[in-house]
Amino acid sequence: MLSSIGRAAVRRLAATPVATSSANVVAATWACRVPFRPARLCAARLYATAVSKPAKKPAAAAKTTSTKTKKPASTKAAAKPKKTAAKAKAKKPVQKAPRAKKPLSPEQQDIKLRRELKKKALYDTPRQLPESAWTVFLTQETRQALPSGGITKMMPEIAARFKALSSSEVSHFKEIGDQNKLLNSAKFKEWLAQYTPQQIVDANNARRTLYKTFNFPKGKYVHLIKDERLPKGPLNAYAFYHKARWASGEFNNHTTAPEASPIIGREWKSLSASDKQPYLDLAEADHERYTKEVRAIFGRDPRVRSSPSPST
Repeated sequence: MLSSIGRAAVRRLAATPVATSSANVVAATWACRVPFRPARLCAARLYATAVSKPAKKPAAAAKTTSTKTKKPASTKAAAKPKKTAAKAKAKKPVQKAPRAKKPLSPEQQDIKLRRELKKKALYDTPRQLPESAWTVFLTQETRQALPSGGITKMMPEIAARFKALSSSEVSHFKEIGDQNKLLNSAKFKEWLAQYTPQQIVDANNARRTLYKTFNFPKGKYVHLIKDERLPKGPLNAYAFYHKARWASGEFNNHTTAPEASPIIGREWKSLSASDKQPYLDLAEADHERYTKEVRAIFGRDPRVRSSPSPST
């Protein structure tokens, strides 16, 4: 099917007196043939000379960018309404009266006192190694598990074995004891240096109270801490006389110390004032020595409690 332009061209060729063959006519006709276009587009091309306004470009599709809803500008927190003067002042909490503590019972007081004394007594002294040949041998023999009867049951047998030792074996255990003695002394001095002389005095007083009041630890006598830094207590006149009489040697052969003390006491009472005066002078000098040492070590005057004397 020919378009209108093609048909017009055919008519012009038919009217022209040019010898053309049917093949040429068909070729010309085919050349003029254009592909089929819709009538709307073809009509628009027939009037090429017509000035037409350029078609407006279709409006660009609105961008579908996700519009973030803007948060309202962070405004300062609205000022809180001012509290009234009465509310502005924080109310002071009402202090409740402390509950009255129940008084401790006598048993609770003893427990508390005992606990406090134990802290002051300083029972953390370093463990001592055996220092004699016998104690070294005994320690060696009891290292293994003891029988059901304990060490008491083994003592006769251990003592018999110790007596059967040769002199060289005894000397060997004695040397070990001497070495242990040096080690014990070094460890004790190192431990003692941690505490002041006043702490040692307080510890010994606590040990005396524990032993006297609570029988702790159980034993025949209380073990006090020996500290060479502490000043030795002063002796009274009778103590100097007792030492002099015992050093004379008159009581060494036939009298023990407990037996000699009453005899020496009676002698002291029978002495005249002039005979006692040398010993009184010694006691006064010793008291002055003690006072100076106490002031130098503790920074205070001594609290002297003179030992009882037979003289009145």
